[in-house]
Amino acid sequence: MAILKNKANDIQVSLGYFTSLIGGANHNDDIMLTVVNQFNRDFFNNLQPPNTPFKINYFTFILITNGETNISIDYIRHKFIKDDLFVIRPDNLLSDAKASNDFYCYFMMVSKEFFEDTILGKKPFSISHIINIRENQKLKIDKRDVIVLKESLDRINYYLKLNNHNFKREILQNSFYNFLLELGNIFVSRNDITPEPQPMNRKEQLAHKFMLLLKEHGKEEHSPSFYSGKMCISTQYLSILLKEITGKVAKEWISSYILTEAKILLRYPNVTIQTVSNELHFYDQASFSKFFKKNMGISPKKYQEEYSRIY
Repeated sequence: MAILKNKANDIQVSLGYFTSLIGGANHNDDIMLTVVNQFNRDFFNNLQPPNTPFKINYFTFILITNGETNISIDYIRHKFIKDDLFVIRPDNLLSDAKASNDFYCYFMMVSKEFFEDTILGKKPFSISHIINIRENQKLKIDKRDVIVLKESLDRINYYLKLNNHNFKREILQNSFYNFLLELGNIFVSRNDITPEPQPMNRKEQLAHKFMLLLKEHGKEEHSPSFYSGKMCISTQYLSILLKEITGKVAKEWISSYILTEAKILLRYPNVTIQTVSNELHFYDQASFSKFFKKNMGISPKKYQEEYSRIY
């Protein structure tokens, strides 16, 4: 007998707007962090539409410091309590989220672009297991490691609130990557895996090489064939191995990289769309605008207007 499930609603609210509702600190709709307490926890109990599963288009990290919460993730009911940490991915289906009256937690949301840009070119390691877990959503943290993660999150919060820093995005990426490293260290310890870097197999080596090449040439080289040529493999095989290792084919990674760079450039004061188009080596402004609208759903001009209105 087939089980019919409700269609999910994608919650596409910007992090800036989200932060204005619940407090905390946010940077450029890339990363936000808040502490959930008695003043804002009711917002989370009423986040989803009644009886309707939903998705949030961000990676979400929740470290519970008191109380408990119950939530269905991919139609599996979970109970999380003090000193539990769990990760919600953008593709997770959520429903029936309820928090106890004494619920406190660190609540961090990170855009897919910021996450991917942070780990781009980094050596693959056990973080991927944490991000991809489904059945085992929960990571139990001992008291010593809870202190370590709190310090890491507090550091992110410090830089989020810091004004007039010339390298704010870069230092936030480093701080977020530090958090991921601490989380990875806890994960491998809980699973009796040696924390020493494991040798990468051939496919992992090629995926890593692609990421490094993309970071070096992504602005000017938009064709998967360029990267496969540099790696001396076929374009088809490059996309197959990337899909297997990362879940995305070469064209998707290239588009994601270009889109991230475009959003960063469009946020500069008084920058023109033509300048951004030239910087990213599009044939003309029309080609860039078509690419941006296809991937973002709005034109570059509209994106600039909405960004300037929020910030």
